[in-house]
Amino acid sequence: MKESPPPVPFEEPEVRLRFEALLADLSAHFINLPPDRVDGEIGEAQRRVCEFLRVDLSAVWQWSDDPQSLTLTHLYRPLGGPPLPEPADSREMFPWCMQRLRAGKIIAVSVENLPPEAAIDQAQWRQFGIKTSLTFPLAPGGGPLIGALSFNDMQTDRNWSEVLMRRLELVAQIFANALARKRSDELLRESQERLSLATESAGVGLWSMELLTSRVWVTSKTRRLFNFTPDEELSYESFFRVIHPDDHDAVHRSIQQAMDTNTGLFIEYRIIVPDGSIRWVSSRGHPRSIGEGKPDRLMGVSVDITGRRRAEMEAQALREELFHVTRVTTLGLLTASIAHEVNQPLAAILINAEAALRLLARETPDLPEVRDALRDIVDDDRRAVEVILRLRGMLKKEEPKREPLDLNSTIHQVVTIVSGEAAMQGFSIRLELEDRLPELMGDSIQIQQIILNLLHNATEAMTGIQVGPKEIVIRTGVSNPGFAAISVSDSGAGIAEADLERIFGSFYTTKPHGMGMGLAVSRSIAEAHGGRLWASRNPGRGATFHLSLPTA
Repeated sequence: MKESPPPVPFEEPEVRLRFEALLADLSAHFINLPPDRVDGEIGEAQRRVCEFLRVDLSAVWQWSDDPQSLTLTHLYRPLGGPPLPEPADSREMFPWCMQRLRAGKIIAVSVENLPPEAAIDQAQWRQFGIKTSLTFPLAPGGGPLIGALSFNDMQTDRNWSEVLMRRLELVAQIFANALARKRSDELLRESQERLSLATESAGVGLWSMELLTSRVWVTSKTRRLFNFTPDEELSYESFFRVIHPDDHDAVHRSIQQAMDTNTGLFIEYRIIVPDGSIRWVSSRGHPRSIGEGKPDRLMGVSVDITGRRRAEMEAQALREELFHVTRVTTLGLLTASIAHEVNQPLAAILINAEAALRLLARETPDLPEVRDALRDIVDDDRRAVEVILRLRGMLKKEEPKREPLDLNSTIHQVVTIVSGEAAMQGFSIRLELEDRLPELMGDSIQIQQIILNLLHNATEAMTGIQVGPKEIVIRTGVSNPGFAAISVSDSGAGIAEADLERIFGSFYTTKPHGMGMGLAVSRSIAEAHGGRLWASRNPGRGATFHLSLPTA
């Protein structure tokens, strides 16, 4: 090992001035240093300081993944020495020193003059030939400890003066700030990479719009989604050049409302791609502000939902077709009831017409009696027309409507249709309807479809029952606040516990000739109205189907 010159005489004013100049140069050099150059420049700064002060060794230790120990990351040792372990763990090598560093203390020691509790540290220093050591905690801005910087003599027993220690503490602060900036940049870059990877994997594009300047920052995924070029400078207006003109007002209103009320943004809209086709986009965002005060930017995400919207439209078309087919199928099963309902007013019309003719055939016609007979004929004719109109309405294939709906009246209309068939089969229908039900908003034809399906299921459940009454009970009321409740109970064979949910699955049926679609369609209608449809077992026998619908 070659010998090093004696320590620099730091007490001399000229030496101090030159060192002050070195510190100023290091400080200026590290201020705007790019993060990827920090490690190399720290090593160079160690060399310059050590050569100026004639210090034999300088080491920088930093926190590793283990928050309890420091790992050696930078070493200046021109005189050489024993190899260091890989990795070099401060917790095992210098436990006494680590304890004092965590307390924020500067450690200036002569290796041969240490307390007994520093025996492990002393052995390590001796192994590497160190006689004196000066170690500073690296804590940027007085914050948490991120590492340590040490200067060591291997050939002389230096006396670290107070003035020199204060100057070297400035070097430690320069290194601490540089390492903290580097670590923050690395964490930010890792966070951005993870976020970019997550959003790319999810097909989500990020964006941020400044309210005052209308400038917009976007990720590469957002550029691809809206067909922006990689280097195109974007603004609020850039998006409206690709958004479908019919959706301009809705998008603008949603953004304005989010900013004015400081609430979340959620909107689905169309954009026009270069080939003229349409793409559906869903955007979510929330206002943000730098500091306190009114929001000055809107940040959010956008995702392509074209596939989902197409699937929804196709499913809606299939559902509407299925509604129609199911209505026609169900009504086909009620032909006898229809004939019975229409036959009654027609028979009454015939009887009253014959009576009126007999009255008119008298020498002195009884005109009041004739008028009563004609009035009965008109009433019976209206009854027949109402039956036909109700059936036509259920057979018509129309778009679902959202209009005020009287639930009790809707139930009465369906019961009128099926009551004749129920009577012929020996079933009775009992109504327990709440008088003051809140008004609903919905499609009366579709709600009739649900009730018709439930009544048809109830009659089939009681077919073949030989013991006890065959009764269907329909009840209405208010369940949870904001919801009207309908229940249809029968006294049939009931439903097995395991089948209470399966009966609502498509194509699941317990009937020999059933399609297994009635309850599935009924639940779909209920959910489309914001409600629920489920079944339960009765305490005695039979089952009850429950329908819950939101009120207007």
